[in-house]
Amino acid sequence: MTFISCNCIINAVVYGVILVKIRWREVEDRPNGLYLHDTLDLSEIQRENPIVIRMFPATAQIHAIVLAGSMHVTGQVSADAVYRCSRCLTDFAGELSAELDERFVRRAVTAEEEEENFQSVQGDTVDLYPVIYESLTLALPYQPLCNEQCAGLCSSCGTNLNLNSCSCDTTPIDPRLADLKRLLTDSE
Repeated sequence: MTFISCNCIINAVVYGVILVKIRWREVEDRPNGLYLHDTLDLSEIQRENPIVIRMFPATAQIHAIVLAGSMHVTGQVSADAVYRCSRCLTDFAGELSAELDERFVRRAVTAEEEEENFQSVQGDTVDLYPVIYESLTLALPYQPLCNEQCAGLCSSCGTNLNLNSCSCDTTPIDPRLADLKRLLTDSE
């Protein structure tokens, strides 16, 4: 298995948007398909998602093959990222990865193909950037945690409970009795 980098793939920046396109004809001419290994700058994910503090270049390993008039693109995209913990607000490193499994046709998609998630393309190129971007965005953790046992922040004083303890009274109070507690605390 040989990997090709940037010979059959157009990887350019136009107006701040990265273009990742595969030429249909070059994939069709190869009976075993085309194997691609490339590094992509997907920092747009960082700009659009506040939980991602830093996004490092992504590594994409993609296999594209044309069978029965449709192009089947499979592979994996992964990148190292720095997230902000949703409990304690500290930054931590983690990996972001997604599997690709897409099918494209160069005509209008039929109802049956639409159910199988085929996508229609115009011309001789298939733009993979939206597919890669969407796959990685959907793979983002909903509430990233630095670790499963993260204690978070104190709701009263804001102390990071992973590093220090505090003496705040965090006993839950029935909201209907909150005014009564305030009266008792003010009278002391």
